[in-house]
Amino acid sequence: MQKTGYHSYRIMRYLILSDIHANYLALEAVLKHASSKRWESLISLGDLVGYNTHPEVIINSIKDLNPKVCLLGNHEELVFLAEENKLDDIKSSSIATQVARRHYEQISADNLAYLKTFKTSHIEKDSFWQTTHASIRRKWEYIDSLKIAQENAPLMEKNLLLIGHTHIPKVYISINTARGDIWRTMSLKAHKNIYRVPPNAKVIFNPGSVGQPRDGIPLASYAILDEEKRLIEHYRVEYDLMAQQRLIYEMDYPEQLARRLSNGR
Repeated sequence: MQKTGYHSYRIMRYLILSDIHANYLALEAVLKHASSKRWESLISLGDLVGYNTHPEVIINSIKDLNPKVCLLGNHEELVFLAEENKLDDIKSSSIATQVARRHYEQISADNLAYLKTFKTSHIEKDSFWQTTHASIRRKWEYIDSLKIAQENAPLMEKNLLLIGHTHIPKVYISINTARGDIWRTMSLKAHKNIYRVPPNAKVIFNPGSVGQPRDGIPLASYAILDEEKRLIEHYRVEYDLMAQQRLIYEMDYPEQLARRLSNGR
């Protein structure tokens, strides 16, 4: 794993990870793949925990990478509700709450305290990007359509909004022209995708999920942001999916979670 420390210089290349969901085999593959990409610091968009088998390993791995930004996801919040014995009071899938209870029991007190330091959003003061796990408008809203992206865009303070939550790599772009804003979307299906953020645009970018992809492509997904070039590099990476499925079965997690990995849904 590439480890970063305190930087006295301006960081130019960020590794962007989202929705790792306790899948350490996927994270290992992503970090190995990214090791040649010259990234300098980490942006984590939330949901380190949930669904898969190794929350402690993931939290420790992310801590060791000294991230610049580590956002709170809805599955971290579920773990906090498990601590407070309040999971029965909310509307969430039974599998998500079942795993949240289990992860709460696995996570050390130090790591639970670490999760509680995570912010819900971040605005990079001297640059063109900001982050939130799900949506600016509503805490756990899914930006999964052009309409919802358009409704969030007026709330953006920067050109680029980095999000997670949907587990689907996608770009929503609004370019300002003399005739008004022109919107389009890009689905990121290839193993490598490159997108440059225009200075006259609002861009909502989702790197997809490291640990539980949902667009039908069962590969770990991540991105690199080159701040100087205003360039986003998006990658999909193979990992030992069958080994992770075996861990789910052997550790008596819900079988549906193993099937979702191979289906990419």
